[in-house]
Amino acid sequence: MKIEARQRVLTVLIVVGVIIISASMLVFKDQVKALEGWGYAGLFLVAFFASAAMFAPVPGLLVLAASAKVMDPLASGLVFAVGASLGELSGYLVGMAGRGVVNKSKWHIRMEYYMEKYGGLTIAVLGFIPNFLIDIAGMVAGALKMPWYHFLFWVFVGKVPKCLMITFGVAWFLKLYGLGN
Repeated sequence: MKIEARQRVLTVLIVVGVIIISASMLVFKDQVKALEGWGYAGLFLVAFFASAAMFAPVPGLLVLAASAKVMDPLASGLVFAVGASLGELSGYLVGMAGRGVVNKSKWHIRMEYYMEKYGGLTIAVLGFIPNFLIDIAGMVAGALKMPWYHFLFWVFVGKVPKCLMITFGVAWFLKLYGLGN
């Protein structure tokens, strides 16, 4: 099989995989919510699938906030950040596999500009802010052939403070109002 044909097959498989994950998150949202009972492993899986589901909004951060009532804020924030960072690789893989296929929307072009100018800092900032642009940044990083470990590092740099702010903020709020353990 020629390299171009392999590239097309890989692109199709990755895009189909992301669509399946996204659709599964919509169809099985109650089962995803049940993962909360699995402790840190469940928290990791919720974070991973919430970030990997590019086309389906999954309330992963709500699960993270709820975890602050029953889990250690530091551990739950870090576990969620690791899972969410790894889940963001779905967008990166789509961009890497579909360099010629990814539609260059105005968001994509703008993201390319910021990625070329500021590099990983762009990814870290978008990883910190809860928004859909991190998915576009992942696709652009993949299309620009950023090494996957650089992408993963910068996503993690952005996700860790966000997750820790949420868990410690909720834990503080619960303690302040006598609602915690």
